[in-house]
Amino acid sequence: MVFPAEGKKIKLYQCQQSDGMVVTQDRRCEITHLQSSKPQKKQSSSKQAKTQSVQVPKASLSTKKIAKQHRKIPVSVGHSASQRSPYFNMGWERFIPTDWSLEKIESKRFHRLSLSKSQYKKTNSSDEIVQLTVYPKTNLNYGEGAFAKALNLYHDIRTQYSSQLVDSRFKYHEKYKIFNIEYKINPTINALTQFCIDEANNDLFVITFQSSVNQWDSYQAFANLVLNKL
Repeated sequence: MVFPAEGKKIKLYQCQQSDGMVVTQDRRCEITHLQSSKPQKKQSSSKQAKTQSVQVPKASLSTKKIAKQHRKIPVSVGHSASQRSPYFNMGWERFIPTDWSLEKIESKRFHRLSLSKSQYKKTNSSDEIVQLTVYPKTNLNYGEGAFAKALNLYHDIRTQYSSQLVDSRFKYHEKYKIFNIEYKINPTINALTQFCIDEANNDLFVITFQSSVNQWDSYQAFANLVLNKL
């Protein structure tokens, strides 16, 4: 089920945790503080945590709407909240059609699988590809939660393709918080990037597919196959 993008503005807050780490979140610092600590006497306004509000152009997603939708989503039967994606213990090559090529990059901070019907050329931004980028344990590797990492990547795309944005939406999923952004790489190549956020484990999966209009359905179908295996 896909819902249209909201027209409301996003407010993001930079909040300092008790250990000194600064995190990006879509709710006020005071709310997080009340949820994670015992009741305390009311502080004066001069001692309250400072927040920084960031406004996003009207065409973007409503982050509060995404968070509200996610809280209503039940975990599917047979999955505990702490279970990680099967991505981390399965061989992905077996799901790749024999006529598709695969390029892999793996490090501690991220993994990237680039899949194409033709030979993938890393230097050519017009390649028709499906690309899965995995950011495991973002709290350890990047010092921020998976949702905050996704928002940063989302805004990078908005900045790079500011004049070529098509749409942004959020999607229902049984396990992950998901939102996406569609844009044009150039006049002949369209792209869609989808952020799949496992907040319980701070794992982030980013699926991007880009192709010409006449190949769009084929690449979108394969991107959906990848999503269904996460």
